[in-house]
Amino acid sequence: MMRFSQILPLILVGLMAGCGSTRVAKFDEQRRQLFKQAYKSPKQWAEMGWWHYLAGESVSAKEAFTKANQTPLALLGLAQMALDQGQKMRADALLSAVPETGLVGRVAHRIRQTENNSAGPTTAPKWVWTGSVSPWPYLGLEHLKNLKPNHESSAMRYGQKRINTQSQPPKSGVYFGLLKGGQTGDCEVLIKGPYLLWSGGLKSGHLLEYPDSTRWYKAQLDTGSILALTTPQRPKIRCFPDAGEYTDLNHLGPEVAGRKSGPNWVLKYLKALDAVTRRQGDGALRILEGMPSTSAFSQLAAMAFQSVNNIPKNRTYKRQVDLWLRADETAPRAARSQLARLYLQANEPRKAYSILQTLKAISRPGRDFHRLMIRTLDQLGYAERVRTYIKMHGEVCEHLELRQRLLNHGPPDGLVKRLVGCGQHEQAVDLLLQYFRPKAALTLLRSKPIETDLQRRLAARCKRALSQSEEPRLDPSAGPQDLDEKKLSQSLNSSLKTVFDEAARSWILERITDPDALNIMSALDQWSPLADLYLDTETRIRKHQANKEKSSTRRILDHSILVFDSDGHSLRRVHEIIYLANRQAAEKYAELGLPDDAVPVAIYTRKQDGRILFAQSNPNKDSLTLPQLDRRDYVVAIYLEPNNDSGTTDGHFISQRIYFGDYESVIEEQRLDVVVPKGADIRVDSRFNAPSAQNIALADQHILRFEAKGLNAIRHERRGPKAEAIIPSVRLASKLDQQRQLNRLRDSFIFSRGRTETVSAWIKDGFHDLRETPDLDQILRRVRQRFDGSTGLVDQQVTHGLYDGVGHRTTALSTVLEALGIDHQVVLAGPKLKREHQEFAQLTDFSDALIKITDGPWLYPGADGAPAGYLPFHLLGGSTLQVWPPTPGWQLGTMPETRDITDQRRVRMTARIKQNGEISGRVVDELIGAEAIAVGGILDRLTKEERPRLFERVLIKAVASGRIQNFEMSEADERDTSQLTLTYDFTGRMALPNRIGCFPIQPGRTFASLKSRQTPLYLTLPVDQRVEIVLEMPEGITIDSKNDTASLNGNRFERTIKRNGRKTEIKCLLVLDGQHVHPDGYGLFRNWSYQVDQLEYLNIVKPSGM
Repeated sequence: MMRFSQILPLILVGLMAGCGSTRVAKFDEQRRQLFKQAYKSPKQWAEMGWWHYLAGESVSAKEAFTKANQTPLALLGLAQMALDQGQKMRADALLSAVPETGLVGRVAHRIRQTENNSAGPTTAPKWVWTGSVSPWPYLGLEHLKNLKPNHESSAMRYGQKRINTQSQPPKSGVYFGLLKGGQTGDCEVLIKGPYLLWSGGLKSGHLLEYPDSTRWYKAQLDTGSILALTTPQRPKIRCFPDAGEYTDLNHLGPEVAGRKSGPNWVLKYLKALDAVTRRQGDGALRILEGMPSTSAFSQLAAMAFQSVNNIPKNRTYKRQVDLWLRADETAPRAARSQLARLYLQANEPRKAYSILQTLKAISRPGRDFHRLMIRTLDQLGYAERVRTYIKMHGEVCEHLELRQRLLNHGPPDGLVKRLVGCGQHEQAVDLLLQYFRPKAALTLLRSKPIETDLQRRLAARCKRALSQSEEPRLDPSAGPQDLDEKKLSQSLNSSLKTVFDEAARSWILERITDPDALNIMSALDQWSPLADLYLDTETRIRKHQANKEKSSTRRILDHSILVFDSDGHSLRRVHEIIYLANRQAAEKYAELGLPDDAVPVAIYTRKQDGRILFAQSNPNKDSLTLPQLDRRDYVVAIYLEPNNDSGTTDGHFISQRIYFGDYESVIEEQRLDVVVPKGADIRVDSRFNAPSAQNIALADQHILRFEAKGLNAIRHERRGPKAEAIIPSVRLASKLDQQRQLNRLRDSFIFSRGRTETVSAWIKDGFHDLRETPDLDQILRRVRQRFDGSTGLVDQQVTHGLYDGVGHRTTALSTVLEALGIDHQVVLAGPKLKREHQEFAQLTDFSDALIKITDGPWLYPGADGAPAGYLPFHLLGGSTLQVWPPTPGWQLGTMPETRDITDQRRVRMTARIKQNGEISGRVVDELIGAEAIAVGGILDRLTKEERPRLFERVLIKAVASGRIQNFEMSEADERDTSQLTLTYDFTGRMALPNRIGCFPIQPGRTFASLKSRQTPLYLTLPVDQRVEIVLEMPEGITIDSKNDTASLNGNRFERTIKRNGRKTEIKCLLVLDGQHVHPDGYGLFRNWSYQVDQLEYLNIVKPSGM
């Protein structure tokens, strides 16, 4: 027999052979190998210099570059070293000597253009523009990508449509730009946002890959090239004589004995630098993956982060700081400037100040340094030092903005002169107006033609200040300072106070959701444009107190005033008075929560004796505390509730639903006043006998009033319909454009699922094995593992979710399916909408996002573990809207009426009862469908010790004293479907007589606890449960129950009992369909349910005398 010492070498050889092939040569190994070789040619010395530079050996690098006899690669290296030392003039001279050929020439000239802020080596191109062809940037490009536009004299034709050309690009939307005059060579175009390009008969562009970013894109341009753009811009073009990426560097680095050939890090560095000069930080970082941790590579990676488009800046802060700290070794000037900027962005001015002090010690301060120092001192709060510093270093134009903001007193003449000298006329005029010198401001403004909207608004402000305007209205563009009565009184007579109040009301009405407008509106009633509709609080309270009859807790008044602006934004003013009849009510309302973003106007306790005690706020609580609240007191709440996200624009709006009635609360008086915008075509969605609208003319306003009195409390019943299905309500809409809302969502959806390089890399790495034979369940599982599903459909980009796991699973899944070439539709689903309600349907009515595979199953990504084909019961027969691919019009679809995967439960229990009452056994519990998904999700969040304790609550209904042991559940990989299997042992002791349950559902106690109902009973989770129990009992212990059945309208319970010696086999079946039980049939359903509650239990008896 061989000894262990003899076989050890064999084991080691086997392990080494099993570990794979020889590893790749590292950077340091390549460099050491390179230095051993003899170099003679300039090309070899140039490459040698770059290896020295990348290793941080500046002296050796400079020596090698000098011996390279001014080859392009050596000149680029020397220029890079000069830039590291802040020697911009020397760097520019070196870069200008590099020929415009190949990769090295292109990089050199881009660096030179960047440092000199030049537009490029070519003359500015000539463009011809069209008007907007679509208001939706991403959806608009999606519609255009399969068309080929053609220029026809003074118009552009695309598909069956035609649009005229113009001299200026539009301010928004998708539009065409036609390039007049050809460009030669290898060209690049600087474009903001996604685009499409048609050139030379070919289509190219980036529709989804880089959403909402500015980049230099390679492009082959010719005369008549057409761009489809999404952001107002005049794209810059730069062309180079030499096309391609020619370089005489090898792709592989020096060979190292015993190692696989590694990459040529000089070539990788140049390619990454090429990407950085094009502001393509994502691509540069991908090239630099696995880079050596040297100062030069750290500096380049840090520069790449500055132009990354798909990573939120706050998530890269620490990484950028680490990289610049490493880069400080060879490029201290650049590194410390960038560190100061990062510290200021992160609101760490003390760190910025410290790093700037070290920068000042090694280089002569320039403009950038002074600007950083001013910002730093400003953030530190050193106002006096800032003023002193600005006087010394603030003469340059780029510092005037800071000087203007920080100039708190003294004549502005000097600053005005400098602003004018820097071409900032509008800022100078605004400054003169702030110092109440309208005549000088108007003179300065008229020194140049008044052409822009900003200039016209400034002229109007000047005229009003000089009392030359026809009507003393406030400027819609003015800030809240223009409402300061003291300032205004300098140009308006005090007798015009009434005019001022009217101006204030007009100013507020034009911006009803603006925070400043809300604060002013809540300050004085006379400034509120809604004041004529206000109701008096004390009048209602005195009226209630005059009623000597004791009353329950109730709302004395519920008054809402709803107003819309021209953009569809709304403001609701709420005025509530609540009477508290007892101490329980006082305790309930002692802490009062207001809606999010609500602005309190007056929240207080109104005591019986007339005293008013205002509510108190606590920064640690979201609610307001009402002091000394007691029975027979009143709670008064007046607040403003703005809604900035109307989902509509251009005069389109839809209100929230207003309910007339409340659960468990009487309302003595309820009123809704709607201020109708001029020219609005109001439609009212009224349900369940809500009050009819009264048309009221008040001053110059048209009011729709809905009023009701003496509304009884509505009984709240569990498992019933939503409030909108039973409580009288109204909703108002004007010019409702459902297609516009859907297009906005589609546009955001395209943006959110943009296929960036990061997303493409994730799909390639994580789903490559599923490309040929797609497994939908595996795709679902991998998407769920990466995204938590905590956001809305378009709240976060897929590329951002890859960094923190936050994102919508349907959006991510759609991105993956498209990359894998799987045709599908993304739909929103909700309850079935009646025909009369469809015209008021909103996107919020469709709360679930699903995917339908073309000629395949439905996918429901939101539920953990739900397999392909699973649908939740509440969506069956519901209405749908297709988000992707886009379809014409607002078209409602229908969900399936039945499900391929139903909800089932199968329980098998074997147990043995001893003579002394001890019981032990084993349970196998199989769950299928929604319950399996829900239970599996709960168990995944529990520890192994907590899981059996949870299921003892289930077992206790079958075996009252049962304690669980050896609890097991199917592993996650095995149960990535809707099936979950649980297995466990149990022990217990029962005193006889006793009973055992068929794992009872108890439909009576669970669903039918109320004696009667006024609303339908909603059973949204069907039950299909089969239980098999085998009991082994000693002689004399028997089950005195018998076979039985109970059925009602398709719901049924069956129980069979078979005895065979000491063993008794029990089978129970309960089928309860998902349904809505009408109140008229609720009594029969309740009787059947309580009958089943009894039948689910079996009596175990021990005859007397044993």
